[in-house]
Amino acid sequence: MEKWQIIEEMIKNSDKNIRILPYSKYAYYDVIGNFKLTEGTTIEAVMKNCGGIIVDDRIRIYGSGEMNFAAINNEFPEFGTLVGEDILGGLFVMEDNGNMAYFSPDSLLLEDMELNYSQFITWAVSGDTELFYSNYMWDGWKDDLAKIDLNEGILFHPFLWASADKADKRERKIVPMSEIIGLELEFVK
Repeated sequence: MEKWQIIEEMIKNSDKNIRILPYSKYAYYDVIGNFKLTEGTTIEAVMKNCGGIIVDDRIRIYGSGEMNFAAINNEFPEFGTLVGEDILGGLFVMEDNGNMAYFSPDSLLLEDMELNYSQFITWAVSGDTELFYSNYMWDGWKDDLAKIDLNEGILFHPFLWASADKADKRERKIVPMSEIIGLELEFVK
C-alpha cells in the first residue's frame, strides 16, 4: 500500500474532524523546485496528493495548496523546515535529522516531539491531541475554531508565553497567523 493510501485510510478511520484540502500542481512544482523530497517518503506523499490536512480545525499540516509548504517555509526560514502549525501559533518543525519538534507558543522553545514525520501524521490524525492541547482550550473552543480562516489563529492576551491565568481566562482575538508568528519571532530575538 502506498504512503498516501495509508494516510487516507487513517483519516477515514479517525474519530476526528479532518479535511483534506485540494491539491495544486503549481504549488507542488514550487515545493519540488525549492525543497528536496525523497521519493516514497510520507512527506513526499502529502506534498504530492493534497493542499494540506486540517485536523479538528486546530492542527494544520502543510501540503501543496492552500496550506502551502513552500510559501510558508520561504516566509519564515528562521525555524527550519516547517511542516505544520496550530491555531495557537505553535509550529511543527522537521529537524535536519528527520525528527519532529514543536515550537511551543507558551515557552517560545523548540521541544523534541520524539517522533518522525510519519509518526507525527499518525499522532495528528489519530493520536491524543486532546491531551496535548488540554491546557489551551476553553468552553466553546470547537465552535470558535470552526469560524477561523486558514490564514488566521488565536492571539491570547496576556501572551501564552507570559505568566498569567490559564488560556481560558485570557482575552482571545482572531488575527492573521503571520502576525502571531511574527510576534513570537520578535520575542525570541
